[in-house]
Amino acid sequence: MQALFYSTFIALPEAQSAVFREMESTANVRLLRDPGLRTELSNHYALHELLAGILETPIGRYRELFASVLPGDLQYRWTAQSIEPDPEELAQAINALVAHPDLLTSVNAELGYTGAMVFWLGQSHARAESILAHLDQLYPR
Repeated sequence: MQALFYSTFIALPEAQSAVFREMESTANVRLLRDPGLRTELSNHYALHELLAGILETPIGRYRELFASVLPGDLQYRWTAQSIEPDPEELAQAINALVAHPDLLTSVNAELGYTGAMVFWLGQSHARAESILAHLDQLYPR
């Protein structure tokens, strides 16, 4: 049941950009003497902010459909009180979701969206690895 519940969540990798953004806004980014490292960090955090915005507005209606078929009190008990739903009540909600005429198109949209996000998260990961390699060159252990 938890997997069904978690299927409506959005996973956003955490990136702590506050210090870097503060450095940029106060012109202290100059303290990073290596221009390549400055550029890599700037690009990394810019991509993360772009991904955060995209993740906040998914294109599919899956979460909306999921929420619309589960009775509000069931959702509240499940999420706020950690009370697992009655299996029959949950089965009725799942049957309503499966029978919804928009389910297939919303799931397809989510799958396409997820594929694109996997690509962009891979790009973000590669940038982070590049930054770490750059730091290793500047400051060998």
